[in-house]
Amino acid sequence: MIPDSVLFEEARRLNVCLQWIQWPPGAKCRGFALYDPLWERWVILIDRELEVQRRLFRCVLAEELGHVATGHVVPVGMARWWVMRARAEERAFRWAANLLMPPQEVGRILQCFGADLTAVADAFDVTEDFANRALALYRVAAVARTRIYGREA
Repeated sequence: MIPDSVLFEEARRLNVCLQWIQWPPGAKCRGFALYDPLWERWVILIDRELEVQRRLFRCVLAEELGHVATGHVVPVGMARWWVMRARAEERAFRWAANLLMPPQEVGRILQCFGADLTAVADAFDVTEDFANRALALYRVAAVARTRIYGREA
């Protein structure tokens, strides 16, 4: 598992300022990266509700850092252009997956636990959704415990 300190060190290396923000009720956004030309630095806004959801916080922060590290962001006025947004999101996610779930470690964990999605997510301290997407990048089909033999495992 990659410790949280690595995420914060990466933010420092990229000259990123992290800020908590209270999104309006019903907002689906958990994090947002933007460049502040006045201060000449990146700012990542993180949903304050993630303070108590550590795994989700790690995943969101890593993906937003991925936007900064890869330079693949969508200009604010073009956020509705889904093709550009989808490409930027995919590149940022790939970067985040390589950081939080390095391929070499994934292989070792799969040898220990098999393709049990819950065990893999626990081993890397990420959400099951994040682990499932990362495993799909590495061409591994994960199995949720509730789907083994059609009943709770």
